[in-house]
Amino acid sequence: MAGPGYQSPFGLAEAIDGQVLESVEARGKHLLVAFGNGRILHSHLRMTGAWHVYPVGRPWGRSPRSAWLTLAANGIVAVQFGGPVLELLDRARVALHPALRSLGPDLLDDDPQIGVAVQRARSRTHATRPIGEVLLDQTVAAGIGNVVRCEALHALRIDPWAPLGGISDETLTGLLEQSRRILQAGVRDGGRLPKAVYGTRRCRRCGGAVARRGQGDEARIVHWCPACQTLCK
Repeated sequence: MAGPGYQSPFGLAEAIDGQVLESVEARGKHLLVAFGNGRILHSHLRMTGAWHVYPVGRPWGRSPRSAWLTLAANGIVAVQFGGPVLELLDRARVALHPALRSLGPDLLDDDPQIGVAVQRARSRTHATRPIGEVLLDQTVAAGIGNVVRCEALHALRIDPWAPLGGISDETLTGLLEQSRRILQAGVRDGGRLPKAVYGTRRCRRCGGAVARRGQGDEARIVHWCPACQTLCK
């Protein structure tokens, strides 16, 4: 399956070259690609990586120098550019992988287990932690990124800085359900997420100025409308 002539870090291409791709599974933001020899490719793109799919022979949208791995078959090539997590595992190592084991329910699963995610938020997170940070915690619920976090909070008029302890289970459930709806809309629209506050200068609901500020240990930028996102319960 690895494209001829292409190299990848750590000999990944060589380990799966010629193997049949048997399945692809998404767990939140983690991608697991299983091959016929029992090897499983684990990919996480974080903020810098991307998978692109092209017909063979079509120019790539990024420089080949940033390509870590290519998978090619039947006239199609899938290219992984710059993803910071790219490793080969077997099934035992997948089951024991600390990042994969700690994931909360995947909000795009047929059964997203939102009640379980609410319980994990209460048991794993301090009551003083801002709700904007809680939504990005993949051990609570898997799949929510920065855009989805901002849009879900905006849709329900929730202040991103409101502490978790002041958020009711009903409101937390509503935020997770709204996050699921936004993710589903993105899937239907080829990865383009609906945006009413993220990346805008003015709130599309009330016209107020959109604020931006880093939040949490990684200082991910929250986009929110202080004029209408005032609910803290």
